[in-house]
Amino acid sequence: MIKIPKEKIALFPSRPRDACNLLVLKLKDKKIIHTKFYKLDEFLKKGDLLIVNDSKVIPARIIGKKPSGGRVDILFIRKINDFEFYALLKGKNVREIIVDGVKIEVAGREKFYILKTDGLKVGSLLKKYGMMPLPPYIAREPIKKDKFYYNSIFAQKEGSIAAPTASLHFTKRVMHKLIKKGIKLKKLTLHVGPFTFLHDFEDKEIIKEKYEIPEDTIREIAETKNRGGKVIACGTTVTRALETWGITGKRKGETDLIIKPPYEFKVVDILLTNFHHPELTPILLTLSFVRDKNLLKKAYKEAIERNYRFLSYGDAMLIIP
Repeated sequence: MIKIPKEKIALFPSRPRDACNLLVLKLKDKKIIHTKFYKLDEFLKKGDLLIVNDSKVIPARIIGKKPSGGRVDILFIRKINDFEFYALLKGKNVREIIVDGVKIEVAGREKFYILKTDGLKVGSLLKKYGMMPLPPYIAREPIKKDKFYYNSIFAQKEGSIAAPTASLHFTKRVMHKLIKKGIKLKKLTLHVGPFTFLHDFEDKEIIKEKYEIPEDTIREIAETKNRGGKVIACGTTVTRALETWGITGKRKGETDLIIKPPYEFKVVDILLTNFHHPELTPILLTLSFVRDKNLLKKAYKEAIERNYRFLSYGDAMLIIP
């Protein structure tokens, strides 16, 4: 894929969110259309079904210090009990971390570090000192407004440590236009885990992410297909959950599915996604859907030439067969 210039990586979302660019890629006639996200309804049809991820990003990043004063960056992964949790750490020879007087001990290491707090519950630690876990390519420190910026209007169920970013562009205005046109909305939950940060394709435990697809969402998928409508997946997280169900028949559990060419999609008909880092797995999923590397490269090249904004806080792409 084409390398994305650093200056094209968005540090903040568009204002308003739905004013971001939308590249529409029509695969059948290899046509590229440049428009705005608030016009999304113009490219979908009455009877189509949009499925979004309602997972909410938690303030999973904490900055502390070693007793010697050296900085330690903590990324919460998963709670073990009230006082212990798994985490990723940035810092050398870390054995103890101090966060505003709260002591955190490095109690061990398995796949991740095991951290133990000195009396303060894990939930309280995150609530009091946690920040939004922005990905490394957003080259700035999180601010208070990121708690709003880095969650979508659909976010309800806490559990992700990275955002399902395709949903960040939605506003009440966009949803009003979609509903008015007769496009239905359903939700599922996939909690984004450490795989986003590590990208270890071989370690199944790191890849696994919890998901749940409500029964009414599954019913609506069947009804949509029966009436000739299209299922639109909002992002790669929704796609992974739906395709896992399509393969296994299980509407909840853990998925370790990595979608890459050649993959035959079983549920998703239309893909709404962001522009992705060329070295990470979401681009493989996108390529699997497009099935034409040159066409996808052309779309990215045009987006760069037209000053699109890239990655998590960047612009969007709608891919229609």
